[in-house]
Amino acid sequence: MITTLDHTSVLVHDLDTGIAAYREVLAREPAFRARTDGVESAFFVLDNATFRVAAPNGEGAFGARARAVLAESGEGLWCLDFAVDDIEKSYRRLKHISLQPDDVADITWSDLATDTMLSWKRNGLPAEQSHGVPIRFSKLLSEAARSTATAPATVRRMDLVVVATDEPERAIALYGARLGLELIFDRADAKSKSRLMQFACGDMLIEVVHRPAEGDARKADRLWGIAWSVDDADAARERLLRAGRNVSDVKAGAKPGTRVFTLRDGTCNVPTLFVQHLS
Repeated sequence: MITTLDHTSVLVHDLDTGIAAYREVLAREPAFRARTDGVESAFFVLDNATFRVAAPNGEGAFGARARAVLAESGEGLWCLDFAVDDIEKSYRRLKHISLQPDDVADITWSDLATDTMLSWKRNGLPAEQSHGVPIRFSKLLSEAARSTATAPATVRRMDLVVVATDEPERAIALYGARLGLELIFDRADAKSKSRLMQFACGDMLIEVVHRPAEGDARKADRLWGIAWSVDDADAARERLLRAGRNVSDVKAGAKPGTRVFTLRDGTCNVPTLFVQHLS
C-alpha cells in the first residue's frame, strides 16, 4: 500500500520567513509555490521526498485549521503524507480495518509563478484514528521538478521523520499492523522507560519515540523532528556556520557508519539532525 513518504509539512506564521529559513537549511530553492483554501505553500522537492512550508493566507477551511494549530502549538511539523501505489485499493483496505478514511478527492494546484500544475488523488484519516498526527495518502499524477541547489553541501534527501508518542504499543499497532510499515528497530531502556522504534518507509524511516512524562496525563501523538541526509557532514556544517547558524560538532552517529550534527536554530521549531551515511 504505502511506497514512501510523499511529503511532510512545517506550519509557519509567515511564509516568506519560513522559505528563507529552509532555503538556508536545505541550500535549495522552492520548486513550486501555490495558494489554496486559505493556505499558501512552498515545496522543496528533494531526491526522495518533498518538504512543504505552509502558512495561512486568506479565507478557507484549511487556513482556519492552520491558524488554530499555530495558536495552540506554535510553528512546527504538521503532517505525514504517504505515497501509495493504488489510492482506491488503499482506500478500501483502510475502510476494511475500520480506520474511517476520507473519500478520495482529486486535487490540482497551480504554481503561482508559472503555468505548472500539480495533480494527485488524496484522502486522509480522522484525527481520532491517527491519534493526533494528521495522516494522508496520495497518488501523485504529475511531478514538480527537483529544487535547484543554491550552494555546495546541499541537502539531498529526507532521512527520517520523528513521531513522539505517549502510547508506544498503540503507535506500533497503527504504523506497523494497520498502515503496513515494516518495524525494523525496537529498543526499550529499562532504566528510563524510554523506547525507540523505527519503521521503514521507502528509502527513509519513520521513527517513533516514547519518553515517559511525569504525571498520568497522556498527550496525543505529535510530529517532533526531522533528519536530513547530506553527502558531507563537515561541509554542510561549515556552510551553516558561515550563515551564522548554531550547530553542534560533527560526531559518530548512533547508527554505525553515520556521522551527524545538530542544527539548533532557524528551523521554525523543528528539532533537526544532519546525517552523512558513509556507505
